[in-house]
Amino acid sequence: MNFERDQIDCDHKVPLKDGGANVESNLQLLLRRHHVTKTSAEAVARAAAERHQAKAFTVTRERRPKIRSAGFRKATPQRRASTPHHKHIGEFEQP
Repeated sequence: MNFERDQIDCDHKVPLKDGGANVESNLQLLLRRHHVTKTSAEAVARAAAERHQAKAFTVTRERRPKIRSAGFRKATPQRRASTPHHKHIGEFEQP
């Protein structure tokens, strides 16, 4: 470890968020890359524990059936260029 070259962080052994104290006996020196790795692993573990606790203490409610609508009317088909026209060219309708 080269103190002049390496970046060093002061880290809590037991994080303050997890109930650790802000005292000298709870502090340690870590290289920055190790501190980042340790902190991210603690965050992942804390999130998993919170999800587990929320799932364990959640009251399940009875599921209601979804509301289903009647939907929309069927639209009349649109004319396309490939659909033949039923009227013959040159014929006129009589009123």
